Parts: sequence; structure tokens; C-alpha cells
Amino acid sequence: MAILTSDRLTLRALEPEDLDFLYRWENDSSIWGEGSMIPPFSRYDLKNYIAHATDIFTSRELRLIVEENNVHQPVGVVDLFDFEPIAQRVELGILIAEEARGLGYAKETLEMVVRYVFDYLRCHQIMAKVNAKNEPSLKLFNDMEFTQAGTLKDWVRDGDEWSDCVLFQLINSK
Repeated sequence: MAILTSDRLTLRALEPEDLDFLYRWENDSSIWGEGSMIPPFSRYDLKNYIAHATDIFTSRELRLIVEENNVHQPVGVVDLFDFEPIAQRVELGILIAEEARGLGYAKETLEMVVRYVFDYLRCHQIMAKVNAKNEPSLKLFNDMEFTQAGTLKDWVRDGDEWSDCVLFQLINSK
């Protein structure tokens, strides 16, 4: 089986047709507290981002669309960023659209991403930061045998509230 394909899902590069999905997800205020993005994003900015996306070795980041194979419909997005080819590490983030959550897509996506990062990019480790209030993501990374490497206190601001951030690492044992 191909690295970026499973029975149900494919991880693929951004296409101009993804603009509406990205616009919706990037401007969804309910997820702004999950990371460090500074929203909102305009359609113009996202269109330029898609048009100028380069390979991970040049830009040190890669965004992939999670697509259902049977309907060719985006159900999420994966971000690989802070890629360090010499240190052989990368950070990742996964977003599954609200209407597609609870179907096992996040786990399937993470399995494919791990294979890609370890087998193709030849990284030694993957790191992820997860909001301590995000119980489904905490469970996902724990179930996928990522190690909790630490906690950043009051790391994520959501309105007037602060949340801790749990650091996860997965070391390539090969």
C-alpha cells in the first residue's frame, strides 16, 4: 500500500479547489484555541498560500489534505512544520472536520503521516503539541504510542482563559 493512502483515505497536496475548505477551517473560531495560529485568514491569503506551496525541504512545512477515497471529499488537513532535515525532526498537527470526527479518520491519518515522516522523510522523531483540554487528541496520541514529553503551563490562550499544552514525541526506533 502506498505511504499516503489507506483503504478509506488519501493524503494529498493542496489544490486550488481546496480554497473553500481551508477558508472554512482556518476561520473556525471554535478551533483557534488549539494552536498558535493568528486568524482570521482571507481567501486571498489562502489562495496565495496554495499557489506558492513548495516542497517540505524548501519551505520546512507541508500541508496535506485528508480526503475520503470513495467521494474524493476533503475531511481534514495535516500540517507538518518546523521540519529540520539535519536534526531529522518535524512537528505535526491534524484537523478533522467536525462532521467527520468519531469515524477513525484521525487515527488512520496519523498512521499514514508517521509512515511518511519515518520512511520517506527519514526523520528520527515527530513532535506534537496538544491542548490539555482536547481529550480526543490526547487519547489519539497516547493510543498511537506517542510519549508525553512534558507540559507547557498556560501555553494556549483562548479568549480570557489559558490552557496547558501537552508535548508528545514519537521516536523512530529503526
